[in-house]
Amino acid sequence: MPEIRSVIVGLLNYSTEKPLSTDPAVPSDEHKPSGWISRYAWGDDYHDVLRVRLDTLAGSLRERFTEEFEARAYVDTGPVQERVLAKHAGLGWLGKNTLLLNQMLGSFFFLGVILTTLDLETDARSRRAAAPDLCGSCRRCLDACPTQAFVEPYSWTPENASPI
Repeated sequence: MPEIRSVIVGLLNYSTEKPLSTDPAVPSDEHKPSGWISRYAWGDDYHDVLRVRLDTLAGSLRERFTEEFEARAYVDTGPVQERVLAKHAGLGWLGKNTLLLNQMLGSFFFLGVILTTLDLETDARSRRAAAPDLCGSCRRCLDACPTQAFVEPYSWTPENASPI
């Protein structure tokens, strides 16, 4: 879409009050395998869940605006860096672990975007400067990385990253 005029960034929180993935579960049988499942994988595939919501929002745009326009939603599925767009939308800052971090939510959320040819007015949050980097001298995410994938803050090597 060469005529993109606006980006809508969607954030879907997946934090929960349930126990953390690292809280040990009581095994029902010590001879059966057990392990942790990452919190983001506890529900339906987030690509599908967030894509349906973004497509619904794009449908609402079609009801609201009478002029012809294009709109395309992405959830980790296109040539779009959602986290960078989310940073510029005021939803957080890019941490030393290269993830978008939000002061209240941490990184427990999924991101998706709608690219559109509509020329939408920005909201007050987007008109402000991007959220400041609040990492400071903290290195907890870097030091906790089990594969030492971070060669330095804000930079990682895929060779050292664990496969998904």
